[in-house]
Amino acid sequence: MHVGFYDIYAIMAFGKNKDQVTTRGIGLGGNLQVYKDFGAIVELVRETQLTGKTYDLGVRTELTTIKPLLKYTIGKSVSIFGGPTFNMFNSKYINAVKTYDLGKTFYYGAIIGVKMDLVALFSKNT
Repeated sequence: MHVGFYDIYAIMAFGKNKDQVTTRGIGLGGNLQVYKDFGAIVELVRETQLTGKTYDLGVRTELTTIKPLLKYTIGKSVSIFGGPTFNMFNSKYINAVKTYDLGKTFYYGAIIGVKMDLVALFSKNT
């Protein structure tokens, strides 16, 4: 969920997968209109694991993602976006005696999607 102004906003994330792993995250994002219907988006999100089998064993994980994206706006409420993602996965093992750093893993990927502005979609133009 994005909350804020069009140009800068807060990101709140919550997820659960088929293995019953639950995560929550927070972040920041921003839009920059480059030319007419073309723009850029930059988002930074940090997610933390809350439940799951590895969590029950004492492993704590965090995922930090940076997404520099390009977008094309169709009308006032729909945009298509895409670009690379840069990720850092950090984990540690916690037990009663000591905390062990399990290290960081860096990887990259890609994302493509459609974004709808529900307020603009359902509001009347005056």
